[in-house]
Amino acid sequence: MDPWTLQHITALKRDLEQQHNDRKNPTTNRSRAELEGDVLFLSLMNRALLEILIKKGLTTKGQLVTEMKRLDLLDGQEDHGLDTETLANDLGVPRPDKNS
Repeated sequence: MDPWTLQHITALKRDLEQQHNDRKNPTTNRSRAELEGDVLFLSLMNRALLEILIKKGLTTKGQLVTEMKRLDLLDGQEDHGLDTETLANDLGVPRPDKNS
């Protein structure tokens, strides 16, 4: 059997097993849906705040892009995001222990 085909079949099997496990555990699906809703809400809120700042002449889209690129590198990775641990540390906000 072609190695690519075997890898493809293995990946499909893993995906089907995960879907089956997700259906058996409604908490997983609910949590995922809640997280997706949170991301959509935060995106909308950030966009509204940005539009207000631009309309008031406090910033421009160019300034926002420049600042986003600078902040993206704070966690040492150019990945279009910022590690929440880095963000919390920079702001001096204590984070709860993940193990408690």
